[in-house]
Amino acid sequence: MKGNIKNYDEINRYDFYIKYYMQFAIGTQFEDCVEITKREYIDLRKKLNNSKEAMIKVFATYTVGFFKNPETYVLQAVNKDVYYCLLNSQNYESNKRRHELERHLDRFFKQEDINKLASNNNIENEVLREIEEKRVREFLNKTLSGKQNERFYKNKFQDIPLVVIALEEGSTPDAVRDSVNKAKKQIKKNLKNL
Repeated sequence: MKGNIKNYDEINRYDFYIKYYMQFAIGTQFEDCVEITKREYIDLRKKLNNSKEAMIKVFATYTVGFFKNPETYVLQAVNKDVYYCLLNSQNYESNKRRHELERHLDRFFKQEDINKLASNNNIENEVLREIEEKRVREFLNKTLSGKQNERFYKNKFQDIPLVVIALEEGSTPDAVRDSVNKAKKQIKKNLKNL
């Protein structure tokens, strides 16, 4: 008669069972009980409305199932208040975890650009970008001298300002600019020859 819980864990999780019964009277004493459905229970309860003359009584039993330890599953009969207290607290905890997860996801999506999330298309685009970058580097290596190649690549592809490149190399910005301009002319000439 185990419910949804398949194995033991340290978190207090419960299975909840409600059974509905109809008890009928023979003479002056209530005798046997018959299990009924929830719908029948609701209908009979409305009709009887706690009448003293009725020869039928309906009631519900509340049971909580849980693992006492990894090997022992326990079914404990509880009263209605305890049942709903445990049910509401378990629902509250699961909703709290779900809302916490949603809150973190919302925060993530607000902070991060959705295009940066991993997907097949993004990975594909990244690979294509890598291949394209390698081809450009190969072309620049064939066309330009070593220093000219580095200066041109940093300035045009990595968007590093000429002044920063000059400071890194210990030269003047004018020398770097002239080198980049000569590289442009050389690349144009080689592209015409292709």
